[in-house]
Amino acid sequence: MIVRFFESNEQKSLQKAIDELWVNNHIYVRDVKLLNSMFYESPYKHFITQSNDYSFLGVWDNQKIVGLLGVIPFKFNQKGKISFGVCLTNWIVEESYRKTGAGMELLKFVQNLNPSIILSLGINDNVKKLYKALKWEVMDSLPRWVGIVNKQRVIEKVFKGNDSSLKNIDEIKIVENDSDMNHFIFNNTGLNSMQWNLFHESKLLSKYIGISREFNYIEWRYLKHPTFTYKYVLYKDNDGIKGLVIYRIESILKDSKIGRIVEILTDDKEVELKLIKHLINYEKSLLFWDFYCASTIASWSLENVGFKKSDNQSYFPTRFQPLDLSVSSIKSAIYINPGVLKKLNVFDINPWYITKGDSDQDRPN
Repeated sequence: MIVRFFESNEQKSLQKAIDELWVNNHIYVRDVKLLNSMFYESPYKHFITQSNDYSFLGVWDNQKIVGLLGVIPFKFNQKGKISFGVCLTNWIVEESYRKTGAGMELLKFVQNLNPSIILSLGINDNVKKLYKALKWEVMDSLPRWVGIVNKQRVIEKVFKGNDSSLKNIDEIKIVENDSDMNHFIFNNTGLNSMQWNLFHESKLLSKYIGISREFNYIEWRYLKHPTFTYKYVLYKDNDGIKGLVIYRIESILKDSKIGRIVEILTDDKEVELKLIKHLINYEKSLLFWDFYCASTIASWSLENVGFKKSDNQSYFPTRFQPLDLSVSSIKSAIYINPGVLKKLNVFDINPWYITKGDSDQDRPN
């Protein structure tokens, strides 16, 4: 068996393998622009493979593709120290080959690239057991903050009239605009690459561990996304950028909308609270907001306006295309390179900035 990356002229073979091995009619089969954006056009692909390759691994037995593993590379920030890491997606081996070691060969190939960190978001219980056996760090549920905008409609539309899950949950506080609203910039009019990188490097980089949120990443992952329309709220004053929130509005259940926050980036709690207040005042006609994040980096501001944290997420679904009440959590696993591990306190979760926007979790089903 041979493990290698798919080449650019093997796009149809890759899509066919995803369709047959992973799931029929998967979004990467239906939407070639999304497939290319995530695995071919990444600005970080050079960390792991050549320019004419997809960052998607396959296992070949003669001419037959019997296994897959998507690999999304990124700059890894360790409080100002930069290296590279990868996110894993779509790890699958044909059932008749699962005792051949093909799956482990895929994983070994990635580890041999020597990334500082390997992040696997959105895993199922079977894969979680495997990662535990491999001594990876496993998180049963990526923490989530939910802010209910219209409680009655959430009960009617999401929970079909059953209010038991929301009995002790109040609606968030929608407030009037602040007097300094001229400091807020919405959407694609004010995020300058040089200004953002200056702010990121001087104010944020030394404070978190995770994917580096430099401008190249923000632009590739959100601003130029081929399928979703991400929006942002930027806070600036005479001294420059002070903070950024990135989000998208998702239409669900035919006639309703929800807000998915994917980034909250600032080092100033006052600015953070202003951004959150301004956002929920600007986008009012929603059922609810949510934000997934490994750390409590933005918890004070979110909870100040009425968001509730749910560690086990047992009461609120996460998938709405279509609505799936059985899935309410995002399980994850992390491998940390031994050379990096000895320099980190993995039990101190606060510096770890991991959101649903990482990997490919925030995408169409």
